Amino acid sequence: MTEATPVTAAAALGVTGPPPVAVGVDGANPPMTREAAELRKAELLRNADWTERFLAGESRARTEMAALNLALVQTAGDEGQLRRELEITSLRSRADLSDAHVAEYANLTPVSAAERQFALDKKAQPFGDRAWVAKYLDGDREAAKKPCRQ
Repeated sequence: MTEATPVTAAAALGVTGPPPVAVGVDGANPPMTREAAELRKAELLRNADWTERFLAGESRARTEMAALNLALVQTAGDEGQLRRELEITSLRSRADLSDAHVAEYANLTPVSAAERQFALDKKAQPFGDRAWVAKYLDGDREAAKKPCRQ
């Protein structure tokens, strides 16, 4: 039995042209950080001449954009990172959280069973107060702080 030769997606589609740029392979191209890739991509997209060449299908421009997109994908954080960042922004707008609390959530630091129970008990206390609930539901910032404080 003979082994099948691997076929790249480009070859399967009949796409020919220069080989893709390797990002960070064998020191030929040093690994690009996410920030560097984002900056370079923004720089290129602001450059009218480069954008025109890219849209016209110039192979060098397309290869560079492919390499930048690859670097962005390879350096992406976990899937929930963006969701957590958005949630943190939302939480900060409604309650005063310490940097330590934000870091715990952003880094997914586990909490002990005792700490979790304390938080649940603390949170349950104000919800028994109708006046506080009314303020909380109206968006009162001081009311929002109450269940967050130890």
